[in-house]
Amino acid sequence: MQKIRSLCHAPWCRIPAGCLLAALAGFALTTGQVCGEVSPLAAVLTGVCPPFYGLFILAGAMLACIFMVPEGMYFALAALVCVLSMRILFYELRRPHVLAVLSAVAGVAGGAAVEFVFQAQHGRFPLFVLESLVIGAAVYFLSDAARCLKESRCIVLGAGSSFTFAMTMLLSVTALCGIDTPWLNVGRLLGMTAVLIAARQFGQTGGTLCGALCTCGAALCSIQLGQPLLFLPITAMLAGFLHKLPQPLFLSVFFVMQLMSAAVLDGSQELVRLVIELILACMLHGFCPHDALLRWIRVQSAENASGGAGEPVLMHTIDAIRQDTRALLSHLPASAPPKAAESLRQSVCSACKNADFCWTQRAESTAAAFEQLLHHPAAHLPAELDSCIHAPRLREACAEYARKSAVHRCSDAALAGSRSRLLLSMDVLSGVTAGMAAKRSLPVCESETALLRRIAASCGCQDARCTVHRLRSGRIAAELIAKDPAEAAPVIAMLLGEALHADLRVLPPMPAGQGRLLQFYEAPPFTLECAVESRSAGGKGRCGDASAQFTDAHGDSWLILSDGMGSGNAAALSARLTVRSFSRLIRSGMDPDSAVRLLHLLLSGLLDEQSATLDVLRLDGDTGTVTLIKCGAPPTLHVHGGRVRRLSGDAFPLGVLPDCVPVQHTLTAASGDCLIMTSDGIPEGIADGLAAAAAGAKEQNEALSCIAANALAAAPLRDDCTAAVIRICTAAHGSHDVPTQKQKYAIC
Repeated sequence: MQKIRSLCHAPWCRIPAGCLLAALAGFALTTGQVCGEVSPLAAVLTGVCPPFYGLFILAGAMLACIFMVPEGMYFALAALVCVLSMRILFYELRRPHVLAVLSAVAGVAGGAAVEFVFQAQHGRFPLFVLESLVIGAAVYFLSDAARCLKESRCIVLGAGSSFTFAMTMLLSVTALCGIDTPWLNVGRLLGMTAVLIAARQFGQTGGTLCGALCTCGAALCSIQLGQPLLFLPITAMLAGFLHKLPQPLFLSVFFVMQLMSAAVLDGSQELVRLVIELILACMLHGFCPHDALLRWIRVQSAENASGGAGEPVLMHTIDAIRQDTRALLSHLPASAPPKAAESLRQSVCSACKNADFCWTQRAESTAAAFEQLLHHPAAHLPAELDSCIHAPRLREACAEYARKSAVHRCSDAALAGSRSRLLLSMDVLSGVTAGMAAKRSLPVCESETALLRRIAASCGCQDARCTVHRLRSGRIAAELIAKDPAEAAPVIAMLLGEALHADLRVLPPMPAGQGRLLQFYEAPPFTLECAVESRSAGGKGRCGDASAQFTDAHGDSWLILSDGMGSGNAAALSARLTVRSFSRLIRSGMDPDSAVRLLHLLLSGLLDEQSATLDVLRLDGDTGTVTLIKCGAPPTLHVHGGRVRRLSGDAFPLGVLPDCVPVQHTLTAASGDCLIMTSDGIPEGIADGLAAAAAGAKEQNEALSCIAANALAAAPLRDDCTAAVIRICTAAHGSHDVPTQKQKYAIC
């Protein structure tokens, strides 16, 4: 198979085959007619194909006109020539909407030339304009579909693209209906096959719409060809209601209903041809792997686009409450203790007979003496108060006031901390809700989800809750919740990957209520290789640093380093708690910012003021973008092309301050780039040498571990130290071996 693929990609084989197919397409598509005019589908293909192949489409169309001499061929040839000229002049243009507008303008120019210059046909210019608009719509759909398949391997049918798809299908059925034989009509055969697939996969809605398009396309080519299909939309709608029936029963019901409706309309020889076409359409539907075909098409519904109404409403409600809470706290007045001198005067001097003398004749000196005594209540009395007859009582009042002031300051600090944690908790809640809404907004692939459900049932996971998403890049991500799916996980991943032609990886199961969660993802183009080495202070005891490497449900790679403040068991426990909790939160679907804030709340609520640094590296598997999140961590070194870039951050560790504001860096890494992450036990000079060694490394696996180990050997023994060397690489997509257990499980 590999030799056949390489042969097909060879230029000496690919170019002649493409030219032959282009000529055959131009010849075949010129036989169909639209309202007496030759179908313009050949012009549509010319607007999408490169100009070199457009010349062969034109040659095939002219050959068909010479042999068949169809009526109304002038506009089709003129539009084809104008579209081909447009493609030659604007060869660099690739945007679908630009190609659509230029193709429509070229079609109008060809119609104007036929109507006014050559005067070959009179009074049909409005029809030429309408067909030109259809040409532009079909060119837009085909070029946009090619772009989507190239970028994300999936055609998304939204509101606008569904309209252009309908126009393209209408033109295709009309053009293929021109291929007419005494025994069958190719356009009607392929149209009814498409109707069956649409009714089976999308229910009554898909069946009705495709049935109407097939009927209109056949009727536009010839009333005689379209007459037996007048009831096809109704038949397809009824079949769509029964799409959950077993396939043999579904096909039998459709066959009988369509045959009965056609017999009522036409009892001539056309009925015999229709019977043959129905039999062949049912056979094509039965043998066609429509599950595999429809994985390239996704219908964008309102539910899939928004993820339901609950999450966005809840997200905006929580955000509004958070803003109101911030505004309320900012307007609350700060409590202040009473003035010290006035308080002492009221409590001590109110009943003294010398009060007028002290607070009238020498008020300034008395107030200054009171302030001095308040700051140092245990010291000797100031000289101004030596003659005070209430000196013992004055000392007691000063001590009591100092105690109340200290309590007041502590209460204010505790209140400020509580308010800060309240706002931080609301930020975390808002971020979690937004993450849930973003996850729900991912489109659900219904056909692939049904396939995964059947595979799970065949592997013994009954009543499994399955969901298959298609990411924005086009890769597959799936989730399955069952009671005990761990043993069947490799087989499920293998069978689903073979059915979808994707290299699927399975993550370790996670608890999910009373069951276990299995997550599958299609291997991304970018991944990372890393080596992490750690050593405790003095080479003895538990290391206060912790690290973890994992992959999330979308195939993005993560590396986490944490250094617990201090040393010993407490530091080790706080670091391991940070790493383990962060990895669990990310795998559960929480966004990184909310996960960092939640860990900050967790550490700030522990006893003994536990804190830990957090150094996170995230690699986007589709784009190669690296995101760094730092909370009190040392700088990360990025080695690219022999140059070293230092990425640092001034954020405090988790659990130190009331609020947590991590520092983030984003960079685009290329394959072969290296990144160095260290703890604060590695001096800056050793880290720079580590980066230089990583830049000159040639090997892949052994070099990384050796570089990290050499860095630890050169580091001093006064603190726990950790060194991580990461290399960005391109993942190799290869076929995986088929285990022998495959024969035990059959997909229903």
